Amino acid sequence: NVKVYVRARPPAQDNDQNRECYQASKEQPQRITVCDKSKAAYGELSHAFQFDRVFWTDTTQIDIFNTVCKPQIDHCINGYNCCSFAYGQTGSGKTYSMIGEGGMKRGMVPLAVEYIFLAAEKRSRTMKIQVSISFIEIYLGKIRDLGKAYLKYVEDANNSEDNKSSRSKRDNAREKSTSALYLKSKREREEAFRYAIGHDTGTPIDSKEHFEHFEVKDDRFMDHEIREDANGNVFVKDVTTIQASSKEVALTVVTEGLKLRATHETSMNAVSSRSHTVYTINITTSDFLTGGTVVGKLNLVDLAGNERLKKSKSEDMRMREAVDINSSLTALGKVVLALSAGHEHIPYRDSQLTRILQNSLGGNSYTTVLATVHPASIYVEECISTLQFANRCRSIQNHPRVNYVDQTKEAAEKRIQELIAEVNDLRRRLAKYG
Repeated sequence: NVKVYVRARPPAQDNDQNRECYQASKEQPQRITVCDKSKAAYGELSHAFQFDRVFWTDTTQIDIFNTVCKPQIDHCINGYNCCSFAYGQTGSGKTYSMIGEGGMKRGMVPLAVEYIFLAAEKRSRTMKIQVSISFIEIYLGKIRDLGKAYLKYVEDANNSEDNKSSRSKRDNAREKSTSALYLKSKREREEAFRYAIGHDTGTPIDSKEHFEHFEVKDDRFMDHEIREDANGNVFVKDVTTIQASSKEVALTVVTEGLKLRATHETSMNAVSSRSHTVYTINITTSDFLTGGTVVGKLNLVDLAGNERLKKSKSEDMRMREAVDINSSLTALGKVVLALSAGHEHIPYRDSQLTRILQNSLGGNSYTTVLATVHPASIYVEECISTLQFANRCRSIQNHPRVNYVDQTKEAAEKRIQELIAEVNDLRRRLAKYG
């Protein structure tokens, strides 16, 4: 089954509205109770939920990674598809959990990259591990290739000495980004955005017209299409794939891509993600002893936050973004509901997001969900809604299998013998209890 975890973000300080509306304890690390005093007249004082683990407000980023993501990487190295995604209302800590900040506050994405290359180094005597990266966002119903930002970065880095001054500006902006990777102020992000694409236009990062300009003039963003291969694997057509020979390359893909991610300030979040992002790590493992090769895919998904329009006070472009975000998250909720109820028809095709997550929900994948909740009592309804979604995810059954690639005859024969042995063992067990 899909494993589901809950993370409670620390409440804002010196704010009377931020009285904690939920309770959890180290004695019962799998249980969380939400108190809804607004429904006291109806007797609905509390809602109790049970998950694989509830992380309280003092949980470190390393603890989150070790529980939610690290086992996924081990599966991926062994040839399985895996997915970890963060879900919750805007401002509840999804991007902090997935991307994080510098030092000990690094999130799952940078920690995953570091762990993969450390594992590759440790196992280098018995196997060869190769890594490739892609990075996309879903913004206003379109799939945009954030990986192309890295190609632009490499192209500019190889330019002649005549462009050294402009490169220095761009590299200086990149150092702040950490303004990209670690999401700092709006001004810094816009500055880094302009240098990253090589045009000092002054247009905000979240401007739809700006994206369209680069689609037409520079072809850096495209509305990519989703396809499905003969084996039922869903993929994004013609997306940029970068061979990552080191963790520095893999992290730079994130840094450069996040400079172009659509973000904007709302009344609920100073740096609100206005798109869903999917950071994909493909791991090809070749075993020197058996000659066999397996390939695993790890999707690290940072979903945009669902938001109540009255509370976020979104207008014009922000409202259009919010409506699109809520629509795609509603489609995701319908898929989860259909899977948890055992329906025959699953509405994966209702949105781009659900199509991309199709293999991760009910398909060939190990999947973990990190549901993030906000402690403010004014958000109690959103908190309950998030936990109800997460609770339904626990009922989803996936069917992960190893993805073998180009096996040698000897490796294939060995695998056949292993499968025959497994079948014989199962027959013996059935006969014993039959």
